[in-house]
Amino acid sequence: MTRRKSVQEVPECERCGQRIAWGLTEAGRWQPLDPEPDPDGCVLTYRDVHGVLRARSLASAGDGVRHPLERVHMPHAATCGGPRQQEPPWDPVHGARDRVPGRSRLGEGERA
Repeated sequence: MTRRKSVQEVPECERCGQRIAWGLTEAGRWQPLDPEPDPDGCVLTYRDVHGVLRARSLASAGDGVRHPLERVHMPHAATCGGPRQQEPPWDPVHGARDRVPGRSRLGEGERA
């Protein structure tokens, strides 16, 4: 059985091969970021006492005072040059149960 790599073990984007940094958001999710600070970015980052890169939205900071160690980074999704994610297997406009042109629904004589 192959062990799944942790986010810190994946220093490159699987789609475009560009180096990335992983920031832990306030919601507890990992967000891929471009590793170099970018003044046009929208994510504030800092390293905590454990060395974890913490990330929060620039919008969440509002007009308040930012910590002097926070840097602005660009989310990697905004600059990724790799192939886009495949379209979802459902029609997001009409719902998961509605038919998408060219695709059949499960239960109509076919198995997944």
